[in-house]
Amino acid sequence: VAPRGLAGGGDGARSRFLLAPGTADQRQYPSSFREAFPAGTLFSLQTAGGGGYGDPRSRDATSVARDVAEGYVSEEAARDVYGAG
Repeated sequence: VAPRGLAGGGDGARSRFLLAPGTADQRQYPSSFREAFPAGTLFSLQTAGGGGYGDPRSRDATSVARDVAEGYVSEEAARDVYGAG
């Protein structure tokens, strides 16, 4: 379950557990499992992100532009989520 946003904010990202991420053999695991992997196995544990607070379209455009410049937000997300152009 994704962390819920408040006061119009979007939900956060859900946790993911991936074996061989980014490959043709990628496999997602449930949040609770028990398995032994051989040495050298690539396993990615991605923790949940927090939900947002408030309407993202009311965020200051200067702050959104700074987040894009610093790589926190893509230009596409700035347009689609924040309405920044």
